[in-house]
Amino acid sequence: MDEDLKAYLEEMKRELREHTEAVETRLLREFWKWARQADARYRQHHSAVTGLDERVMPVEDRITAVEERGSRG
Repeated sequence: MDEDLKAYLEEMKRELREHTEAVETRLLREFWKWARQADARYRQHHSAVTGLDERVMPVEDRITAVEERGSRG
């Protein structure tokens, strides 16, 4: 009986280990998909913000120049 119990417990440990590995694999796969999508969104938004910054900088420079002329006069 003792050997049967040990064999049963070993089998349960093996099955639990396999199940745990399968769950970890699925979780990592889903996380990887999410991370790729998040990175793509980040890059797209970063590109849009960079373009906006490039458009705003000349306007800021012109405002600064106008303010400087106004403070001198």
